[in-house]
Amino acid sequence: MAKKQRELKEVIASYLNVLGQFGIRVQRALLFGSQAKGTASDDSDIDLLIISNDFAGLNLRERAEILGRAAARIMEPVEARGYTPEEIDLHKLSPASFLRDILTQPETTEYRM
Repeated sequence: MAKKQRELKEVIASYLNVLGQFGIRVQRALLFGSQAKGTASDDSDIDLLIISNDFAGLNLRERAEILGRAAARIMEPVEARGYTPEEIDLHKLSPASFLRDILTQPETTEYRM
């Protein structure tokens, strides 16, 4: 849903706090998509790229499960994807990379705990 900037920051802070409770120490959290661009509607989710060394050794399903449980805990429509810093470095320069698109969008906003 479309959220005001203050409310959006509070939701992201709550989400990052819950991830910490689940053992994911977030190094960087990047907001992208319609919420970052200011084009969100009432049906829009909150797209986040979560970067943490704690994703190392976890497969995509395990990461998605943790990220989804955190969203369910705060009861907000957060759609997060989790990567390690090494994975970011490996894929950020690839021409067709989803990560490159996120990292180079001027609207992408970084949040820290």
